[in-house]
Amino acid sequence: VVDRPETIGQVPDGVELDADAPSRTAGDYSVGEAIRTPAFWTLALVMIATGSLVTGLTFHHFQLMELRGLSETQASIVFVPQMIATLITSFSVAWMTDHVSPRILQPFSMLTLAAAMLYLESVSPGPAAIPYGVLTGLSA
Repeated sequence: VVDRPETIGQVPDGVELDADAPSRTAGDYSVGEAIRTPAFWTLALVMIATGSLVTGLTFHHFQLMELRGLSETQASIVFVPQMIATLITSFSVAWMTDHVSPRILQPFSMLTLAAAMLYLESVSPGPAAIPYGVLTGLSA
């Protein structure tokens, strides 16, 4: 992950390049080289799995909540803590990507999604449904 162009010897758009400045590169990979690295596949699979699972949970939200005994109104209310958690997580992760290693952020996303899926079995009408929404939102 490159934070700023200057860290690898480049400059932002619109800034003149100093011809005498030393040029550094950090891990230049061609597409063919990149797809042969375990890191590429780990990140790709995490992103695919997270997106697919959250999409599936969202598409089937009302059916899943009905199976757990929630009414349509109660199932709708679960979206409120989920969206609040998603907003907080989105802004927090945007800031944390500059300060925390992706090696910590990606597992956090997967762990909260796994916790949400495990907690789904404990969802029942009333406040017990709120943690499911929060965990799902935190995995965003």
